[in-house]
Amino acid sequence: MGVKQPDNLDLLIEQDGSFHSAVERLCAAMEQRFRQIIVKESTPADHEWLTVEDVAQELKVSQSIVYRWIETGNLRAVDLRESNGRRGQRGFYRIRRSMLDEFLASRETQSSPGTEQKVRPVKRLPKMKNYLKL
Repeated sequence: MGVKQPDNLDLLIEQDGSFHSAVERLCAAMEQRFRQIIVKESTPADHEWLTVEDVAQELKVSQSIVYRWIETGNLRAVDLRESNGRRGQRGFYRIRRSMLDEFLASRETQSSPGTEQKVRPVKRLPKMKNYLKL
């Protein structure tokens, strides 16, 4: 039979010498960790707001392409500029992470086995007389 390895509770007891205070510290640490997990889950990344620049950098495309997607309605966004009936400069758009995910899902391509395009043979033109001697 080997020597028993000390677990976390044994180490906590050695530090203070009291089982009660070790359990209290362990419970406090567990409560703190639990609160961190709750806070993370209550603010999911789906509610994160992205700028046009953020989206362009993430997808490795230019900002003008992202603006085009927004203006054509392909990518949903919120326009934060005040509207006075005129179309001026490009707006201050914000895109939710969930909106970007929907856009990317709609653009996803997937080839199923058997729908691959077959390579068509090259059609050769019939030989013609070269009247111009080229």
